[in-house]
Amino acid sequence: MIFFQSFASDFLTSFFNFFSEVGGIRYTLPLIFIVLFGVSFKGGCVLVHVVAWNGFLTDCLKKTFLLPRPSYVDLNVKLLNRGGLNPTHFESMGAKSFFGGLPYQAVEYIRAHPFGSWGFPSAYASQAMAFWGTIFVFFQRIWVRIIAVAMIFFISISRIYLGWHFLADIIGGLFVGFIMVLVFNNLVFRSEKLEALLFEEQRKVRFDLKSVLLFIYL
Repeated sequence: MIFFQSFASDFLTSFFNFFSEVGGIRYTLPLIFIVLFGVSFKGGCVLVHVVAWNGFLTDCLKKTFLLPRPSYVDLNVKLLNRGGLNPTHFESMGAKSFFGGLPYQAVEYIRAHPFGSWGFPSAYASQAMAFWGTIFVFFQRIWVRIIAVAMIFFISISRIYLGWHFLADIIGGLFVGFIMVLVFNNLVFRSEKLEALLFEEQRKVRFDLKSVLLFIYL
């Protein structure tokens, strides 16, 4: 991560900050509404469930593992979209090898004196995989799939470059999101009974102001 940040520039920071922002829920939610009411009611239903359950599972895992973010254990890691502000007094307390764990004393101190939200797994990476992975599976057009893969990649990399996550956090988040895509697309929403209940022809909802306002109200 420190090596990655050694190439930091205003352009790269703006570039990766854009993808980090787009990966947030405030941008993902409007896209779900567009798919739900304007493209495919079935696809939108799948997205709603995948993103919601993915967020719940990711939050539960964060509160289970209680693992710190990179900037909590090493002053050398910069938070590039926060002007370099770093809350920790630890220096070079990251893992000593690629597969090594974080120093016990640093982890225990931060658990006793939390700075903020926890790092593992990355919520941005899991959400990117959950949302764009479902888009990849559900929509067959090649240009849509290229965009989906690019969004998953750049959102995930942006979180490392900006100093918010270890590589392990990203891999963990991608795995959680992948499991959500797998479960809801292959086990739940391909059930014949559920298909008949939710997606029969007369239940299709089209994009219009009345439908949107009704959905928001409900």
